[in-house]
Amino acid sequence: MTISANGQKYEVSKIKVNKKKKTFRINKLSGADKAVTKAVKKLTKGSKGVSFEVYAYNVSSNDAVSCKFNKSGDLKKVMITLNGKKYKAKKTEYDYTADTKTIVFKGDNLAGSYIVK
Repeated sequence: MTISANGQKYEVSKIKVNKKKKTFRINKLSGADKAVTKAVKKLTKGSKGVSFEVYAYNVSSNDAVSCKFNKSGDLKKVMITLNGKKYKAKKTEYDYTADTKTIVFKGDNLAGSYIVK
């Protein structure tokens, strides 16, 4: 993320996130002097924080999804590769239908469906 201050552009290198209020404060700028960094930090503090919104990731059959089943054939674990990192889906984030071999994702983090191959 870059911001403009005093006619120059700076890269944001550190932020502090408030998950409850869904805001963040800019704590550090790359290449900026202390005065500019302090001013930007003050402008984005508390109720003046920059708001953000998080959308659920839409999982499809094109995504790298790995599933593990127990001996009786019940779905035990679902792992999704996102940006090169593995994310273990919580059991409350999906429903599995054995007849159609389909995992339907639900909740705040994941959406969509995946057909087990």
